[in-house]
Amino acid sequence: EMFDLQTDPHELNSVYDNPKYREVREKMAAELQKLRNQYDDDGSVINFGSVEAKNVKTQLVRRLRFGEFDNNQPSPHGAAITLDGKTAVFTTATAGKWNPEYKPFTIGAWIRPSNATGVIAAHGGESIGYSFGLQDGKVALSVRNGGVLTTVVGPTIENNTWSNVVAILNRQGTVDFIVNGVTTKTKTKAGFLHGPPADGFNVGQDDGSIVGDYDDANGFQGQLADFRLWWGIPEKEVLQEWATTK
Repeated sequence: EMFDLQTDPHELNSVYDNPKYREVREKMAAELQKLRNQYDDDGSVINFGSVEAKNVKTQLVRRLRFGEFDNNQPSPHGAAITLDGKTAVFTTATAGKWNPEYKPFTIGAWIRPSNATGVIAAHGGESIGYSFGLQDGKVALSVRNGGVLTTVVGPTIENNTWSNVVAILNRQGTVDFIVNGVTTKTKTKAGFLHGPPADGFNVGQDDGSIVGDYDDANGFQGQLADFRLWWGIPEKEVLQEWATTK
């Protein structure tokens, strides 16, 4: 709950879900996240968002196999598309099942990059959102709340070689990576999104208002196959099967 004590001194009407107070709510949430990081809170001090995250059921939001896309090519991992870093190949608005608010998630794909930096997928923008891709040759996940950006970097990804890359924002709000079936637990807290992003979800680049510390020319360059996004974390067997798909 959240109250405006100037107009409601007796705290009778919560304004937490009021769109007029969205910016204030995001700023307060960002300050709270700073305190959690400062005092190394493991959830026993502040339990902000953890209840919602723990109750999220695992759901495959979307799988893109690219067989129906124009100019798709065969690959060892199903139909693939080649991206030039300048175009989002899939977009959708923040609505219904696409709302990432307080949700742990698993996102990834088979990629064969031709450039060391580029956004594979992003949702949201400069106020709130997340992005997944490569940063200086390493897999990376960025989460932004109230304008405050947290970027977590994982293992190195080779150019011109097929790799299965996966980022997980787990139910504790920390980030894990899986590359070709090998898990890296960073133990770095990124936190959950504290509201629904105004900007929609994109595959291929971060379009419109941008989430991460990069410019407008931020798209992934190379081949992309078998993209998947879940709320929650799928079973280990599912992730292992994905990493060995031929």
